[in-house]
Amino acid sequence: MLRIPGKIPVTIQPFFIVLAALVGTFYSEKPAELIVWMIAVFISVLCHEFGHALTACAFGQKAAIELTMFGGLTRHYGKRLRPWQDFLLTLNGPMSGLMLFALAYHLTPFISPSNSLLNEFLGALVVINLFWSVFNFFPVLPLDGGYLLSIALEGAFGVKGYKFSIFFSMLLAGLLSVAFLTLNFFKIGRAHV
Repeated sequence: MLRIPGKIPVTIQPFFIVLAALVGTFYSEKPAELIVWMIAVFISVLCHEFGHALTACAFGQKAAIELTMFGGLTRHYGKRLRPWQDFLLTLNGPMSGLMLFALAYHLTPFISPSNSLLNEFLGALVVINLFWSVFNFFPVLPLDGGYLLSIALEGAFGVKGYKFSIFFSMLLAGLLSVAFLTLNFFKIGRAHV
């Protein structure tokens, strides 16, 4: 386990490296491309989590990031947040990923075709951040979209809204699972850049 100290400490679990390698093997054909994809996964997940963490700090909380087998997790603690603050904190993770996607997408035309590894890196940032940000907006817990739905419904309807968000999350997750199995769509996000 690697710990990077700082105002927002970052802990990297060994299984995160396994996750990054697995993602890289779907897209790479050469060892150098695998390393590029692993670095792009690391930067993308860290950017997403810093979107959450920096928002927490802006609202007077302390934050810590952990990169795990399932991606990233930002823990925040301190004074209780108001619902609108919690909503923004949750929203800013995927929004950070979309900003990284836009940056990589708009930089790509300026890179020489002969610089294949840099093109691969920008392409990896485009694919990872577009796919993961859009996927993360699905209103299914524990994705950010599920938390956004939960915050909104609980704010509007109290405990009943919270319970409905959990029910809706389970229903949608089940329907999506059946749809993906029916379509033989086992590798979501698999594309060549």
